[in-house]
Amino acid sequence: MKTEYGYKCDFCPKEYKEKFNYDRHVVCCEFLCKTRREQINDIESNEPIPTQRDMYRLIQELAIRNNKLENELAKLKQLQKRKINIIDWLQKTQHPTVTFIDWINSQVIVKIKDVLETVYSNDLLTGFNRLFDIVLENSAELPIRAYENKAGTFYVYKKTDSEPEGVWKQISNSSFDIILSQISRQFVVEFKRIWFDPKQELIESDEKYKDLYIDYYQKVLGGNERITEEVRFQRVRQAIYNNIKQNIKTVIEYDFV
Repeated sequence: MKTEYGYKCDFCPKEYKEKFNYDRHVVCCEFLCKTRREQINDIESNEPIPTQRDMYRLIQELAIRNNKLENELAKLKQLQKRKINIIDWLQKTQHPTVTFIDWINSQVIVKIKDVLETVYSNDLLTGFNRLFDIVLENSAELPIRAYENKAGTFYVYKKTDSEPEGVWKQISNSSFDIILSQISRQFVVEFKRIWFDPKQELIESDEKYKDLYIDYYQKVLGGNERITEEVRFQRVRQAIYNNIKQNIKTVIEYDFV
């Protein structure tokens, strides 16, 4: 169909400035837009055989469409080759010498004593964040990973009876919070051992130490914070994620799925 700006196909949205290109396209498009049954009927009908010019146009249009499909297929295959599953990639390439739980026990919990003053001066959330800042900064290898294209998602290295060689698993927020809760209780244990026990007599006899004890103990328990434990752990997880997340392109040349 001729328009003000050229030629528009009656069977699809395509438009052409040159009539030659339009004629070449419409011969093929008219046939391809028909139903399968109509196409078979056309083939089996006694209609006049297309001229050589019509056949030439049809072949040209089919060749163009075929090249376009081949290019799209090649791009899809290339994209498919570039994709890799995060856990599969970690399992094949990353082999920490310590599991996540062992790392928590041997690297994180033992450093609580070093951040108690931070809790006294601020609050438990600040102490938590300072604790992980110190540990993550000084750990040669990490049994916990996170990536920018998977916001808030953590992968940890663990061993089980059925998987003694070690395996990478995605850890849920609820499971992570259970571990943070255990660390939280350890803050209380360390506070008692390091501050309360040596000063117990002073606390009982000196108002200054009694007030300090009440203040510090409330902070260690998280009582001075105007947030719930759930919110505190959420913020700790976010801080850890921001600290360890890696840009995928700097890690491997593949896209993660």
